Amino acid sequence: MNITLTGNLGSGKSSVCTELSALGWDIVSSGDIFRGIAKERGISVEELNIIAKTDKSIDKSIDERSVRLGSELDHTVFDSRLAWHFVEKSYKVFLLVDTYEAAIRVFSGVQRDAEEYGSLIDAQKGLKRRADLERTRFQEIYGIDYYDRANFDLVIESTYATPGQIAQQIDECARDYEAGNTKSRLLINTKCIYPTVPISDMTDDGDVVIGACDAGNFCLSGQKKLFENIKAGDVFLETAGLKRDIEIDALPDEQIEEYASVLGFEFKELPSNEVPKENYLMNIYI
Repeated sequence: MNITLTGNLGSGKSSVCTELSALGWDIVSSGDIFRGIAKERGISVEELNIIAKTDKSIDKSIDERSVRLGSELDHTVFDSRLAWHFVEKSYKVFLLVDTYEAAIRVFSGVQRDAEEYGSLIDAQKGLKRRADLERTRFQEIYGIDYYDRANFDLVIESTYATPGQIAQQIDECARDYEAGNTKSRLLINTKCIYPTVPISDMTDDGDVVIGACDAGNFCLSGQKKLFENIKAGDVFLETAGLKRDIEIDALPDEQIEEYASVLGFEFKELPSNEVPKENYLMNIYI
């Protein structure tokens, strides 16, 4: 079985692939395929890039090569924006990331693209703009919605997890899928969810239900369960989805900071952040 890995801009796909390689998976990236085509034509990658700007047959060749390699290879991770579409028989993974964290990674140079940004706010808006353009382009060319959760077997959130933790989780889920557990999974970082009641008021109120808005993800129920999961060191929380377009009463920043302090971490930002998070349009909501 193969894995196809895609995700938000700045989500850390390359670093996760490095860790998956250490776990025994072979890696094929869109860049590898592009370089292979250039070599076959006897030209440099730069020359092929220039040709590809006006010759759409290059994109078609990359797509066809992905289909062929997907049928020929096994135990391989395809690191490509659209490999999930072309490698049909694969475990399809989308790496989700908080847009503010993505902006930090890109702006700091940890995952710098060709495009430069003047500030974190510019980076956040720029990444959102590029994501929107990609979505439109893929719809026009292939008739697909890149950000529809139904395309993927696993959506895993990367903001507070290391590449090694993410790779380990993908590896375990892929093996479970291969063994016959084919349900779609949505795994959110436990430390990406804000509480909505003070620690002193937390009760056993059932499963964790998450609400999402431009300010972030909020725990609507299951507050104590979430608290205990973080306390136990759980990195991910499996949920059926995120509720959206609902009214959320955020706690004061000091109570949210107290919650995080008791659990031994700091939120990367607080709900009162002056710049709302731009939604990446990933259709993971219920």
